[in-house]
Amino acid sequence: MMMKVSLLSRLPRFNALHGVTNKYRDYLSIMKDQGTDGLCWAYSLSSAMETRYALDSGNRLMLDPLTLYNRSVPWWKSHCKEEWCKHCTQYSKTIDKGYFQDCAINYMLISHDTMIQADGEDSYLMISNASTVNITTVEELNKSLDEYGILYSAIDGSTLKQYTQSSTIDFYYSSNTTNHAVVITALGTIDEQPDLYVEIINSWGYDRFYDGLIYIKVADNSTSSLFNNFAIFNENYGIEVKHISVREEITYFALMIVFICLLIVAVLIAIYEEIHRRRLKQILASKESSSSSSSIHQLHQQDDENKSNLNKPLSSSEPTTVTKL
Repeated sequence: MMMKVSLLSRLPRFNALHGVTNKYRDYLSIMKDQGTDGLCWAYSLSSAMETRYALDSGNRLMLDPLTLYNRSVPWWKSHCKEEWCKHCTQYSKTIDKGYFQDCAINYMLISHDTMIQADGEDSYLMISNASTVNITTVEELNKSLDEYGILYSAIDGSTLKQYTQSSTIDFYYSSNTTNHAVVITALGTIDEQPDLYVEIINSWGYDRFYDGLIYIKVADNSTSSLFNNFAIFNENYGIEVKHISVREEITYFALMIVFICLLIVAVLIAIYEEIHRRRLKQILASKESSSSSSSIHQLHQQDDENKSNLNKPLSSSEPTTVTKL
């Protein structure tokens, strides 16, 4: 894996109107280079998550895209049963590490997995929510970028490779093919002209396009129709992210352990009290039985004594009473 870091000297003539606007330009993700790996879906998703987190929190971090690949592809191959996602595992077998961006999002939503921070690995990001975004007009594009900040998208990358030495693409190229994941970060103008361009973060390093950024024209002006240049609006996702620090995870697990220990203690106390209650009941029952047996024995003994007295002969010392006739 090659991950190049650039200071990202921004294109000064681009005026970002929606998405990551001029005020928040420093929150754009650090540029990445996927090298020869077919992991654009992982690199672009990490860029999307980094930028969204920076917009939400004001803090920046760098994620490791390979953790997403290493966990998600084996997971899909073992868990995927539905027809709609079988094509993902088949696709990943036919080309080296190829995948689809919708599967990467669904994997994180279903498995609740996180992407590890690359510089220090002391925190993680997870996707807490994701929505498919349908864009057919400039107004819908503006609204989507204002709501999500960035859009995790796809583009006709095969054709895009022909223009890596240009930072802006001003012509319209009709295409329905989407085979390369990217991040739409903003919609704006260049040189104060009315033409509208989307800014895209790519994953081919900072030595292509303009420090890795691409500016593709999508409309003649703010009131004109939106044209789907390079099929960029075929697949778009808005995401929400959640940050988890190591300390929070440790605290969570510590609390879980304490809770489990308390639960075990409570169960043991309940068992002890139940045993004690049963033993006490047995003792009381035994005492009652013993007391009842003693009383019966005393009654039998008294009866025997009475019978003995009745059968006992009179002694000579006792006076004899004679009744005269």
